Amino acid sequence: MTYKEHMDQELNRGIEIGRILTRFEDGMPIEEIAEKSGITVEAVKKILEEYKMI
Repeated sequence: MTYKEHMDQELNRGIEIGRILTRFEDGMPIEEIAEKSGITVEAVKKILEEYKMI
């Protein structure tokens, strides 16, 4: 993996985390966030815990 590919991957991850946090702040249920993000409920909870949202 090149440096650019790695940085693009990290940028995309940051954008997705931002979407998850915004959806949660807007009152979207965790289950729906997981469905829209294409990840598990547990993964969403882990992200929310990491950013002290829950």
